[in-house]
Amino acid sequence: MRVLTEGSVEAATLANNHSYDYGNEGYWDTFGTLGKAGVMPFGYEESPVMLIKGIPVGLIGINDLTGGAETQLIAELEKVKRKGARLIICYFHWGTELEPYADENQRDLAHLAIDHGAHLVLGAHRLQGIAYIEDVPVLYSLGNFCFGGNSNPRDKDALIYQERFAFEDGYLHGSDGGTLIACRISSTPYYNDYRP
Repeated sequence: MRVLTEGSVEAATLANNHSYDYGNEGYWDTFGTLGKAGVMPFGYEESPVMLIKGIPVGLIGINDLTGGAETQLIAELEKVKRKGARLIICYFHWGTELEPYADENQRDLAHLAIDHGAHLVLGAHRLQGIAYIEDVPVLYSLGNFCFGGNSNPRDKDALIYQERFAFEDGYLHGSDGGTLIACRISSTPYYNDYRP
């Protein structure tokens, strides 16, 4: 876990279609190990509110590949708002593997998240486009930043997204518009060495 904390990873979603590959015990073991290492785990019905520079930030992770995402999304958005979140980030595991464009379901979920208070919507799988809905950035997919499921995937491209939010008197006042940083899941283009 030191590689995460030394790399400034502060939170990690576990909401994806491989979360329970080692059963319920494996999932909760991973969840606990992340927490003990200082990385805030989130996803499914676990939507924490982290204090970041004094601002309560709600973290929501949704796995759309198992169904029921709409109901879960609304419940988790309401949960973090009740906990006092002033900034809400929704991270989705969604879309079709290797599909370069967001589908209708992804677009509908992004709208739903924003309609219910999300300030940033992120997704994972293959790189996909960016949209702005009511001035809220939606990055349909950043790709797979670190991917261990294939020793030489065809598409090694990924993105890192950074956005600096401005607050006045504890309330969101705007942002810097965000920055995209291109990266690959591997330090070599010829195979996956598991070193982004």
